[in-house]
Amino acid sequence: MRRENILLVASHVGSYLPQGISHAGSSEPNQVIPLLGSLTMQLSLAYWVLADAKRREKSLCWDYDTFVFFAYPIVIPIYLIQTRRFAAIKTLGLYLLLYLIAEGTYYVAFEATFYLKYCTS
Repeated sequence: MRRENILLVASHVGSYLPQGISHAGSSEPNQVIPLLGSLTMQLSLAYWVLADAKRREKSLCWDYDTFVFFAYPIVIPIYLIQTRRFAAIKTLGLYLLLYLIAEGTYYVAFEATFYLKYCTS
C-alpha cells in the first residue's frame, strides 16, 4: 500500500473518531473537533490527488489542490474518470467504502462513549 493511501485511510478514520467521542461526551458538543476533522479529510484528499498525479506523470493546473480542497465531491470524480476511465468506478467504490468505515467509526465511538457515561452508573 502506498504512503498516500495509508495517510488517506488514517486521516478519515482519525477525523471521525474524536467527533464521535466529542458528541457523546457532553450535552454541548465541541464545534472545533468536527471542523478539524473536515479540514483534515479535505487536506488528505488534496494531497492524495497531487501524489497520484505525480505518480501517473499527469500535469495539473497550478491551483488544482485548492479546487480539490473546496470542491472535492465534484473535482475528485472528474479527476478519477480522466485518469482511470472505467477503472474509476472501482476507485470511487473504494472511496465510498472508506467513507462508510469512517462513519462506522464515528457511530461506534459515539455509542461506546454514551454507554460508558450514562449506562454504567
